[in-house]
Amino acid sequence: MRQPDPSSSAVHWTWRPLRLFTLGPLHVGTGEDLTPMEYVVDGRNFYRLDQRTFFDLVRRLDDGPQRLADWTDEQFAAMRDLRDNREQSRLINAVTPRAFFEHVGQRQLLLDYLRQQPAQEFRPDDDNRRGRREGIGQVRAGVRAAGSGQLYLPGSSLKGALRTALLYDWLQRNGEEKNIERLVRDRLNDRDFNRRGQRFANTLEAEVFFYGQGKGKPSRQPDAQKDLLRFVAVADAFDAEPETARGGVAKINIYLVEQERRGREKTGRLVASRQRQSTYAEIIPGGRELRTQLGVDATSLTWLAQQLRGDHISRGDNDYYRDLPDKFRRLFNVDLGGAAGAGSGNKEQGEADHPPKRLAEAMLDHCFAALDRFTRAQLARQTDWLDDYRNQTDPGDYGDRIAAGYAPVFGYEGLRMHLGYAAGFSAVTALLYFLEDRGKRELFEQVMAKFNLGNRPGNRGRYQPKISRFPKSRRLAEGETKIQPLGWLAVLTPDAPRPELTFPTRSTVRSGSAASGETARSEAKPAASVPTGPQYFSGKLNYKRPPELDAVVVQSGRPNKVQVYLTPENRPVVELTAYRQPLAVGTVVRVLPQVTKKGVVLNGAF
Repeated sequence: MRQPDPSSSAVHWTWRPLRLFTLGPLHVGTGEDLTPMEYVVDGRNFYRLDQRTFFDLVRRLDDGPQRLADWTDEQFAAMRDLRDNREQSRLINAVTPRAFFEHVGQRQLLLDYLRQQPAQEFRPDDDNRRGRREGIGQVRAGVRAAGSGQLYLPGSSLKGALRTALLYDWLQRNGEEKNIERLVRDRLNDRDFNRRGQRFANTLEAEVFFYGQGKGKPSRQPDAQKDLLRFVAVADAFDAEPETARGGVAKINIYLVEQERRGREKTGRLVASRQRQSTYAEIIPGGRELRTQLGVDATSLTWLAQQLRGDHISRGDNDYYRDLPDKFRRLFNVDLGGAAGAGSGNKEQGEADHPPKRLAEAMLDHCFAALDRFTRAQLARQTDWLDDYRNQTDPGDYGDRIAAGYAPVFGYEGLRMHLGYAAGFSAVTALLYFLEDRGKRELFEQVMAKFNLGNRPGNRGRYQPKISRFPKSRRLAEGETKIQPLGWLAVLTPDAPRPELTFPTRSTVRSGSAASGETARSEAKPAASVPTGPQYFSGKLNYKRPPELDAVVVQSGRPNKVQVYLTPENRPVVELTAYRQPLAVGTVVRVLPQVTKKGVVLNGAF
């Protein structure tokens, strides 16, 4: 949605402004590609060139349209009998506006026009030391604002990232393992569900977000009128300094650990490699601040709360929204009934004490807490992948540059989020939940086998999925000195300074600091250090909704080991997850434990 008008009184929303800072390149695409005839690369500048403008320039030439037609015929005649796909691709990429104007001796006419137009930064990489007479192939087009043409981050992408975070949080806090397993197995055994245009996760999401409820709807198709996230909205995010905002174009390669090959034969040795498949994409570069708003429809929530009769809404002989208060509590960790006191006529009641306002603020707080929990789990998974990549033989010497590119993401200590193109499977699904124990992993591996998730293209042999390394590849933006992950954002408070995007040198990276999550700002300290000493937990331990606990580092390393302060008689020593930098022995931290039904602490997430 577009930026809301806070002065509008048609619907009373509670809005919270958001500042987002790109910790690396960000691409959100339109689904369309720019062909080599729709852009020109001039050094480090990338210019879009629409076809109408191109033909207007051609018409300035003497007999220009005929010369263009003759030149085009010559180019495609050379491809007609080719059997070499790579050479054919190279020739196709050579059919560019720049190549034509150079062919007719009017290169300067084209460049003089383009240099008066807005340009995006073209980021060189290892494969682009050659001249830019040839095109770089198809370029993924970024989402642009009408009129200004500025790249922006749609609110729908932000809301999608929030939705996945809330799904993961719900599974962690409220998910009943037997019920979740039943929902997944029902889908595995339903041979017809895909023919109905359904998504595999529909039944699971219906359980969480409330849509499609009812015995008469075995397919559990999405119903926007029942989805609880309809009460939450996110505005489109635009650059905070539009007058100086400049987009970019980056090359995105695939990096993974795979078996080494000599010719067509595998040697049996694992190597860190870069696949040849690659693409270019328009990006919002790292170091840009975007501004948006997150809001809750407090008025509609108040109406719902006032209509409740126990745990549902009645209309005639029919009941609707059954178990609605419990659904809200599970998803947003709030009491919906608390908003029912609105409209009592107490004009002296301050806005901050207004029940709908309190409810909306509590929902927003929980959204951020769920997002933090989810992104920390993602970061732990990313760190494991990077450690695995750097532990292999690296013939192309990519590992150090990848670690340098990740440094700002691992180093930033506040709230982060991950979205957009190349965010990966773990950013848009509940995969991370299924990594927690052996039973869940085996269940998800059955899903992988059914849908060939993680299978190598063209593999005709038997496929045995391994969730421990899935997904095994990452799409990263390649540059001259660093290779960066895409889609990572820092979520800043209104008065917080912008992070400094500094990158470690290669010698620093090789020492292991960047890969282990050391901050790019040398003066930063672990955010969760508590100088007053650890405190014992005084409440009742709930394995479904474990509380944050104090812990003390007793062994420094990767991973660190901490002693968790449950009670004076129960202080288990466990591994510290989601933080790879060695901490000093004696450091006090707050951890979110993973707890079994018997109250045994398995680990603690930093």
